[in-house]
Amino acid sequence: GLTFMDDDGKTPPGYSTWQFNFKFNLSEDMYAQDSIDLLQNSGIQFKKHEEDGIDPIDFAELLMSSGIVLVENIKWLCFHSGYDFGYLLKLLTDQNLPPDESEFFDLLHIIFPNIFDIKYLMKSCKNLKGGLQEVADQLELRRVGPQHQAGSDALLTGMAFFKMREVQHTNDFHITPVAHDVLFRYLLEHTMNLKPTISCIHLLSRPAYNGGPAPDESAIISSGNGTGNTNSTEQFTSSAYMVTPPNTPGMAKSDAASLSNRHTSISNSFG
Repeated sequence: GLTFMDDDGKTPPGYSTWQFNFKFNLSEDMYAQDSIDLLQNSGIQFKKHEEDGIDPIDFAELLMSSGIVLVENIKWLCFHSGYDFGYLLKLLTDQNLPPDESEFFDLLHIIFPNIFDIKYLMKSCKNLKGGLQEVADQLELRRVGPQHQAGSDALLTGMAFFKMREVQHTNDFHITPVAHDVLFRYLLEHTMNLKPTISCIHLLSRPAYNGGPAPDESAIISSGNGTGNTNSTEQFTSSAYMVTPPNTPGMAKSDAASLSNRHTSISNSFG
C-alpha cells in the first residue's frame, strides 16, 4: 500500500492511498500459518490473490521506475519493518539478499537512502508502546479501513507520525538521518544490549535534508507489512506510506495510476 501526504500530513485531493495485492498461492508458496490466520481474520481473500493478484516482478519493475526509490530526497517511515525492506530489496533486485552484512546495508542505502523506523524511535518516547494499533489508540487516532490491511496500515502510520509531532510541539527541531543498520540491529537488542541512539524529539520534528532544513521537494515514505507489527518472515501485503508535496518529483499520480490500471487487484477490487 502507498499513502501520499505532504510535510504537514495532509493528503492530496482525490485518492491518496493504494493497496497492491500480490499473487499468492496457499498450495504452492511458503508461509507461516499464524500470519495466514491473522490476515484471513482481517479480510484477506487468498483465493483472489491466487486468481487476480499482481505479479511481484511486474510490480518491482514499475516501482523501480516510479521515482520513489533511488532518490535522496525521499524519506521512508516504517513500523518494525526490517523484514519488509529485506523483502523489497530481494524483489527490486530479483536476486537473493547479499550474504555479507556490509553489502546488504550498502544496497539498502542505494535503493532506500533515508529510512526511519517508528517502532525503534519510540523507544525514547516514555508514553508510547506496543504495536501500530496500540500506538494509534494511545494517540487517539481513528483508523480508516480494516486493521492489518496494507493500505489502512500505511495511512495509519502516517497519521501516527504527524500526530506524535503535533503532540510533542517540536517543529523547531529536525529529523536527522538514521544509520541503516539501526533498522535491523534493534531487533537484536535483547541479546546485544543496545541502547536507542535517536531521540523521540528527532522523530517528531520536521524533516531535515543533509543535516539542514528540508527543501520544498523533500518527501517521506513509510512502509509496513500489513500485520501492524512484527517479525513474520512472510509478508504478503506490503504497505508503504509516502509523504510528499503535490509538486514533488517523486511518484507522480500517473505512475501510481500505471500500477493500478495494469492490474485489477487494488484494495477496493479485493473488497
